[in-house]
Amino acid sequence: MNIGISGQRVERISFDYGLSFLTDVGTEVRIETKVSMQLADGARREFDLPNSPREASDVLVVLHQEVIAASVEEGAATLSLEFTGAAMIEVRSDDMYEAWTTSKSGGVKFAALPGGGISTRGVPTTELPSNHFRRRWLSSSFRRCEVM
Repeated sequence: MNIGISGQRVERISFDYGLSFLTDVGTEVRIETKVSMQLADGARREFDLPNSPREASDVLVVLHQEVIAASVEEGAATLSLEFTGAAMIEVRSDDMYEAWTTSKSGGVKFAALPGGGISTRGVPTTELPSNHFRRRWLSSSFRRCEVM
């Protein structure tokens, strides 16, 4: 599934109990679980963001001003972000929480559902794959949605 962030530049990186990227066009990518990163030299690192944001910040800061090429493996809700500097990060779904979310202008949102799958909000049906289930939002929380 195309989440529409390819070509956007990382303008701001924030670390707290997770990781947030803000792009040059106002898209926010929020990651709140384990991250696997492959550096430009091929070395791999893994970070448990809720428990070690300081350790992750020392390495992930290299992504500042990089351009994103993004892809999502829908069934497993794996977010893969490739960057122009050859680095790559991968975020797999979590069994209990939304591992990652994206928020774009106009209210377009994507979220990795607990246990797998992707929830969408504000995405025109013409942009969704034919096998994607539309979800009806019961509240602003990504945790409370149902398949229609």
